[in-house]
Amino acid sequence: MLSNLIFVTVSVSIIVLMLIGSSLDYSTCAMTLTYAVLIANIFNGTMMWFTGCESKMVSVERIK
Repeated sequence: MLSNLIFVTVSVSIIVLMLIGSSLDYSTCAMTLTYAVLIANIFNGTMMWFTGCESKMVSVERIK
């Protein structure tokens, strides 16, 4: 959910900057969108690792 919000925010920001006539280069826009997707994937991977670690800790607590 948060990763989608990051991507949408970056996309809308780029569109608004291009509409108001900013001197933003297309390659910079493409690089920004690429990094937004990469950051979203890293965030998802981190959350998957965190939830996996938490579930393993819960299973260890149940053994005690």
